[in-house]
Amino acid sequence: MKTVSLVDSTPEETKSLYKNIYLLSLQLKNFKEALHANLNTLALKDLSQNEKNHALQDRIWLAEMELDYQEAYQLTKNLPGRTDEARALKLAWLAEMAGKNPDTHE
Repeated sequence: MKTVSLVDSTPEETKSLYKNIYLLSLQLKNFKEALHANLNTLALKDLSQNEKNHALQDRIWLAEMELDYQEAYQLTKNLPGRTDEARALKLAWLAEMAGKNPDTHE
């Protein structure tokens, strides 16, 4: 899949290719390649807000899988929208795991 040329591809074909690479990489437990596909997806200019939010959630999950709690904390903290109870709890947990003060999220 990585050898497919994207020169004349449509934006939808490009999104589809990156999504398939991401999903296949997860099945193979190749988180490095999944991260690469995720970052390529996030770099696309024509993502809908829903697609961008989904890709950001995938990026946070990948950071957690890599035990990069600092990155997961920063990404979760910078998510758009209001902070509800579930998000505050996750931020407190990620802050604790990242060695930060979790009390600010209680």
